Amino acid sequence: MELSGTAEDASANSDAKSLAELQELLFGEYMRHVQHLRNRLDDADLRALEDSKVLAQSLTLSAKRDPKLKMALQPLVEESLRLSVERDPAMLAGALFPIVGEAVRKAVAHALQQMFDSMNAILAQSFSLKRWRWRFEARRSGKTFAEVALARSLSYRVEHVYIIHRKTGLLLAEVTNQANLLQDADMVVGMLTAIQDFARDSFTSEKKDDLEVIQLGEFKIWLQHGPVALLAAVVRGQPPASLRNLFLVRVEQIHKDFHSGMAKFESTGQAVPGIEAGLDECLVEDANAGKQSYLKFKIAGVLLLAAMAGALFVHIRYLHRWSNYLDALQRQPGIVVIDDQRKGRKLFVRGLRDPMAIVPESLLSDYRLPAKNVSEHWEAYFSLDPRFANVRRLDAEATVLRKQAVRFEVDSIKLPIDQLALVDTVADEIHELAADAASQNRQLHIQLYGHTDTTGTDEHNNQLSQQRAEAIVHSLVSRGIDASLLSAAGLGAKEPGHVTDEAEEQDLDRRVTFQVDLTPKAN
Repeated sequence: MELSGTAEDASANSDAKSLAELQELLFGEYMRHVQHLRNRLDDADLRALEDSKVLAQSLTLSAKRDPKLKMALQPLVEESLRLSVERDPAMLAGALFPIVGEAVRKAVAHALQQMFDSMNAILAQSFSLKRWRWRFEARRSGKTFAEVALARSLSYRVEHVYIIHRKTGLLLAEVTNQANLLQDADMVVGMLTAIQDFARDSFTSEKKDDLEVIQLGEFKIWLQHGPVALLAAVVRGQPPASLRNLFLVRVEQIHKDFHSGMAKFESTGQAVPGIEAGLDECLVEDANAGKQSYLKFKIAGVLLLAAMAGALFVHIRYLHRWSNYLDALQRQPGIVVIDDQRKGRKLFVRGLRDPMAIVPESLLSDYRLPAKNVSEHWEAYFSLDPRFANVRRLDAEATVLRKQAVRFEVDSIKLPIDQLALVDTVADEIHELAADAASQNRQLHIQLYGHTDTTGTDEHNNQLSQQRAEAIVHSLVSRGIDASLLSAAGLGAKEPGHVTDEAEEQDLDRRVTFQVDLTPKAN
């Protein structure tokens, strides 16, 4: 039975081997390809690398086909921008400076021009007969002089503003300065629509041409067209061309905020809630009529503008220097700026300073900041910067070695047994000190001073102290210390190590001490 079972097992193994060989011949290449693909799918780093190659193209195609991607990415971009501004506002301010600066300059120039025109208009009428007539009229009518002068010196004034649906010609919203000027707003809107259709059909070859201005006596009707609605403004006087920009901005805002409501108006006829909001801003007026040019006022204006520009330049330069000074402080190792403030010409800065760091006030002259205008408060702390931590460690090691003292017996240069362990410790400290000094490009030298007690002659004590110092040098050299780092000198009894002259305290005099010198290596 055992032989029969063995034969069957051999046959089965042979069949399995043949089947495996057949599978290898038929499907081996495909199985290896499938295993390769499985390995690629299981390797997260490899998938990330492959995805990165087509990520930009995938985002571009997805954004074109499906706007949902833009909506999904918008909060992430906005949040990233917000966090970036909170972390470093100066970065965004620097990026926007060319745009904002130009806009500010234009706004300032426009405001100054308006101020000069107002001054010219007022001064031109200061002693004129017209001004006295205005005063008499104000006293007679009970109005203030300002009201009468404004009414009589108006250059233009927007009396009515209408928002009209283009397809239906129906009124969507209106605002007015004078409620009784036009009795029926719907009739006015219908008239404007009819006039525009008549002008388009009669005088233009293209139906898309629109009427822009209608003159009715002392009134002008300015039309500003949009895709769904148009704005009609009834203006009294001589408006400037720049007024149309105001109407254009309002039409664009209305289409942006109420486009869906206006699009449904044609079929539903329902009012568009909130569309009249902001129309009051279009009811503007200009009191700068009768502008006159006076040379002296122009010169004064130019001088004033130059003074303002100079003051602005000095102020900006001052702030620029202050900003550069703060940046320089932030770059200094061992200095952390926590808060900085500016109050007029006074500048305040508060932070932390490592005792080994540079004195911040020494940088003020580099940025031409007067020290009297800068108030600084620095709290002491120990920086983890390696440049300071390594120096502290080196100084600490040198201080420990300076406090060591190897003792000797009376009139002897032989090391006592109880001092051998101390010499081993001193050798280890010098090894570590030499390595750290070399890493910091410092030159190390250790001066060993031998000392004696006050007994004996000076000549004997000087010789004995020199021999003690040389004995310690020899012991340290035998422990692997570089002899070029060491030198010996005898001081005799010149520097006693005790306070009183009692005999037992003279044991403190028989010793060898260490003086450590660390200097920068010459390049």
